Amino acid sequence: MPRVLVVCPFLFTNENGNRRVNSIKDTVIYNLCIGFTKNGWQPVLISDIQFRPVEKEEYPFEILFLKTRLEYLFPPNRFPFPIGLRKYLKMNRDKFDFVISSEVFMFTSLITRIYVKKKLIVWQELGEHNKMMYKLASKLWYNLIGRTFFRNITVVPRSITAQKFISKYCKNTSKTIIDNSISTDHLRASKEKDNYFISVTQLIKRKQVNTIIDKFYQFYKENKENKENKEYKLYICGEGDERENLCLQIKELGLENVIQLLGQIPHEKLGILWSRAAATLVNTSKDINMVCIIESIACGTPVITNRVPYSASVIVENELGIVSDEWNANTMKQLLNNMDLYIDNCLSYRDSLTNEHIAYLFIKTYLKR
Repeated sequence: MPRVLVVCPFLFTNENGNRRVNSIKDTVIYNLCIGFTKNGWQPVLISDIQFRPVEKEEYPFEILFLKTRLEYLFPPNRFPFPIGLRKYLKMNRDKFDFVISSEVFMFTSLITRIYVKKKLIVWQELGEHNKMMYKLASKLWYNLIGRTFFRNITVVPRSITAQKFISKYCKNTSKTIIDNSISTDHLRASKEKDNYFISVTQLIKRKQVNTIIDKFYQFYKENKENKENKEYKLYICGEGDERENLCLQIKELGLENVIQLLGQIPHEKLGILWSRAAATLVNTSKDINMVCIIESIACGTPVITNRVPYSASVIVENELGIVSDEWNANTMKQLLNNMDLYIDNCLSYRDSLTNEHIAYLFIKTYLKR
């Protein structure tokens, strides 16, 4: 059986280093590995120990969680320096057909590059310089390490934005864009929609859920003026530090029976709720590739978002919803008036997002090199 090694220190967003999860089975990288198993490959995943789930889990493939060296200098949630990766690669590199490592600007990718060389494919998500040390560390890394060590390494971008950025430094950047992968096993697609919008997000400041509530409030007021219109609700799924403030905001608007904070919902139940939503609402201030966007599309549910997420270009290109930095109540009405078009496009695009398909694209890239 062919084997692939996936090196990714981050399994989910962990901004302050304190976030813990009960399961990693809904993460992008885990589902990529599941996609390889569906294609008849045997994956091995290496990540940082900080991302090991709280509860003990069983996996259909091997996962190694490595500790970080000198955490105060190399924070594991930002720029880890893993203990044991070099030794593992040195002892096991001949056992793998190829290796995928996340991001050029990572010690893990540099170490992997040194020991596996031409077997390496780098999966690039960043589309701009990392702000660490006022971008100086990033600029130095890409110009020196990127241009030399990764000169002949295949780099696969996750978006058009990432492609434009990394191709300045790595001349062997692939023209094929491979987006994040998801499991559609728990995401039921539906063409039938109910009278509610949905937001699936952490309740933290950069997600700007308060602005989503304000925009929905304007839609709700205008929609209610016409008694012939259907009455819509807003369901917000997720937890975070801003929950109390959001509850207060909803109460002040008098929308306790219209806007519901549902908390963290199991993916099986979330998939059902998502599939019946009229649209997913996003208004983040800082995100790259948001899994909630591609999961929404996989449910046949169009997306309204600003231009911040890199996947905004995919939404525009394939008419999977509406992208606007100033989206408002009129935008929501516009989407509802063209629901059939957006839903059909989402359902058509669904298969290209599955973990099986994304893993196949990596295998295809490896075979073509």
